Amino acid sequence: MTIEHWLTRIFDQAPVAIAVLVGPDYRLKMANSTMYGIWQLPADHESVLGQPVFEAFPNIAGIGLEELLAEVRRTKQPVKGAEAPYAREDGQTAYVNFVYAPIHDESGNVDIVVVATEITQQVIARQQLQESEDRYRQLAEKLADSNEELAAINEELEEANGLLTRSNENLQRFAYVASHDLQEPLRKIQSFGDILKAEYAEGLGKGVDFLDRMQSAASRMSTLIKDLLGFSRITNQRSLNGPVSLNNVVGNVLNVLDLAIAETGAQVQVESLPMVAGDVTQLEQLFQNLIGNALKFHRAGVAPHIHIRSQTVGAEDVPPTIRPARRVPSYHRIEVADNGIGFEGKYVDRIFQVFQRLHGRNNFSGTGIGLAICEKVVVNHGGAITARSQPNQGATFIIYLPV
Repeated sequence: MTIEHWLTRIFDQAPVAIAVLVGPDYRLKMANSTMYGIWQLPADHESVLGQPVFEAFPNIAGIGLEELLAEVRRTKQPVKGAEAPYAREDGQTAYVNFVYAPIHDESGNVDIVVVATEITQQVIARQQLQESEDRYRQLAEKLADSNEELAAINEELEEANGLLTRSNENLQRFAYVASHDLQEPLRKIQSFGDILKAEYAEGLGKGVDFLDRMQSAASRMSTLIKDLLGFSRITNQRSLNGPVSLNNVVGNVLNVLDLAIAETGAQVQVESLPMVAGDVTQLEQLFQNLIGNALKFHRAGVAPHIHIRSQTVGAEDVPPTIRPARRVPSYHRIEVADNGIGFEGKYVDRIFQVFQRLHGRNNFSGTGIGLAICEKVVVNHGGAITARSQPNQGATFIIYLPV
């Protein structure tokens, strides 16, 4: 095989597209199969050979290529052209980069060799990089907007916290007034009532009954003020000093209620209870109210039976209608169940509101604040409280506290 034959094979099988333009009119002298692929012509198609390039491919005229080729002939230096897209046989778009270099014959004439290198992967990578940069810029702009919104929200929260702090201070001042100034007139009413009954009972006649009613009302008002004071303190007290043993809490409560337990003949069954992060005083008030209610609202002629138990449940096992104040992976589910008079299930939300009573004052004493205090205690501890019940079938109060 001759050297000329070898060079022809190298030219035709080169991994880049090559064509040679001769003369001042840039006639196509030769091209390899790769260049024919870019032209979208079969490799044996020779109709374009010998023709001026701008006649063979009129679509490339007038886009600046004439000036570029003239510069190569004038300067006798290679010139890099712009990358250009073309459609492959499979319909996909590919990209090539053209380089135009001068070649000289023996007479000093300047012809031009055109080399086209495929750069599809580089172009796609650049496009993807540009898209990523555009997305990053958009995200950065959104983040900047979000930061401005968050800053505005933080300012609003700081203002709201200031208002809340002042409101709490006002509430504490009100609590002081309620515990001293409002109680003092009530104490005088009761004291003067006792004096009237002791010294003038005979002269009052039927008025003694009115006097008793007056003192009873003053006593209820005093109790109501004390309960409101307790509710306001629970609302504002946020210090949780955990860990607290609920076994010890319930034990202390049972000691306080031992007289009521004995008088009613109640049976109290307490299973093992967990340790929780919390405030001992608040938790004792929670269980004292729940156990006290179970003792108070017992069925006539039936000794109260109270069962307190606990288990750990995952957040996914908490009913969707129950929304603890703090979201954690798991909760202590504590139940306080009794066999008392119960209540209609439709009132389960109402019973935790202030001053809500389901039974008449003549049948059961109380102000209707106890369960509201229970809910406040549980919320302060990041949990939730609910209940289920039916009339004359007892009630079960269910508490969720974060593990």
